[in-house]
Amino acid sequence: MSNNMSPAFAPHPPVFWPATIRRREDQLSEVQWWVWPILGALCLIAVLIFVFICRRLGRRTREQAPDIEASAPREVELAPVISQPAEVDLQEAEESIPSDGAESPPFIGLPFLQGR
Repeated sequence: MSNNMSPAFAPHPPVFWPATIRRREDQLSEVQWWVWPILGALCLIAVLIFVFICRRLGRRTREQAPDIEASAPREVELAPVISQPAEVDLQEAEESIPSDGAESPPFIGLPFLQGR
């Protein structure tokens, strides 16, 4: 009965078997030379169509988006312009600074920047 075994049940070599790889390379080299330029041209055409569709869709969404400038009111209320600077009494400003003899807070940073 083992002699009548069909070839489908015969043990097959693994997929990565070198003979299989060689056979695939031979099949690839059997492709006619004029197929590759045609495939390249078809890929280029597909990319151009894709870019054209994307640009068209982008333009359409920009046209459908509400115009922010058109919906804004024409007259915008501005803050009053100060024509003269405020007069500051420097003596009073210096007196408002607490002078309890405390030093400024310590510098928090890298040690070599602290001068130590």
